[in-house]
Amino acid sequence: MTGLKAKNKRVISGGTFTSIRANRKNKKRRIQKKVNREKLMTVCIAAIAEANTPYPKIVLAADREVSTDWISYTSGVGKIRALTNYCWVMISTDNALVGNDIITKSIDKLNINLKNNPEEKLTIEQIAELLSKECKQKLDTERERFVLSPHGLSYDSYIEKSRDLSREHIEILTDDLKEFEAYNYNFHVEFLVFGIDTKPHIYTVVQNGQYVSSDIEGFAIIGGGKSTAFPEFTKYIYTPDSNWRYVLHRVYTSKKVAERVGGVGPDTDLYVMHLTENGKVAYWPADNDTKKLLDSGIKEVMKNEVAIYTKLLERFDTLLISSEPKIEPEK
Repeated sequence: MTGLKAKNKRVISGGTFTSIRANRKNKKRRIQKKVNREKLMTVCIAAIAEANTPYPKIVLAADREVSTDWISYTSGVGKIRALTNYCWVMISTDNALVGNDIITKSIDKLNINLKNNPEEKLTIEQIAELLSKECKQKLDTERERFVLSPHGLSYDSYIEKSRDLSREHIEILTDDLKEFEAYNYNFHVEFLVFGIDTKPHIYTVVQNGQYVSSDIEGFAIIGGGKSTAFPEFTKYIYTPDSNWRYVLHRVYTSKKVAERVGGVGPDTDLYVMHLTENGKVAYWPADNDTKKLLDSGIKEVMKNEVAIYTKLLERFDTLLISSEPKIEPEK
C-alpha cells in the first residue's frame, strides 16, 4: 500500500486496503461506462404458427453478427442454441462471452437435472426460469466484482469481517451496493427461449433475470434490430394461428428490414420448429435456395408497390402542370 495517504488507508484484521470513498469516483466511472455501453446488437425473431392445430410450429430467424470487447464480426457459429431436443434459445448481446457463459451453465444444469430425473420433462417455462436464475447469479457476481472485490472482499468475507469494520465503512459499503442497483448495471444480454412441449411457447429473458411469456401475442423480437423489425412484422395482421408459410415470409422480411440498423448482419439463420406425427419436435432449416426465393419475393413486392402507387398518382401529373404555384419562387 506504499504511496497511499494515511487518511485513505484502513486496517481490517491486519490487512490494509484503499478506502471506498477514495475510489468512489473511479468506481462510479467504471459502472457508468458499463451502463452507457452501446446497445444490444443483432436481431432475433420467433413467431408461433398454426398454434391450435395438431402440428404447431415456431418460425425463427437470427443474424450472425457478434460483438466481443467492442469488436464486431460475422461469426461462423449461429446465435441459436439447443437447450434440449424440444427447446431452443436465441441470444442478443454486445458481449458474446457473457451470454454464451450463461447459456453453457444453463445447459450443464439441464443435463444434471436430466441425469437425476430421466423421466421428467421440464416445461418451456421451467427452462426459462432456470436461465433467469443464471442471469441473476451473473448479476450477483458482477455486483461483487465491482463493489467488493476492489477492496479484497467477497460477500462471505464482507459478512465475516463486518464486526471489524467501522460503522462508517458499513454505511459506505451499503451505499455502494445500493448505488450499484441505482446505476442499473447492465451486461447487455437478452434471450428468447422457445419450444414445444404440449403447445408452442416463447419467453423473453432479460439480464436481471425477469422473464415474460409471449404466447398470447405469439411472437417476440430482441436485439438492436427490434426497432425496425417490430413495425415490419406487425404491418399486416398476424395471429399465432396464422399459416406457417405466411409467418415464414413475415419473419424473414422483418429480419431483412432490421439489417438497416447498425449491428445487424446480412447473414440469416432461418428455421421452422414443428411437431411431427409421432409427437416429436423436429427442425427444418431454410436452405440458400429458399432464402433466395424469399429475397426475390421481397423485391417483387417492393416493385409492385412502387408501380401501384405510381399508377394511382398519375393524375397528379396534369394537376401539377396546370395548377398555379402556391409559393412564389425566390427572386
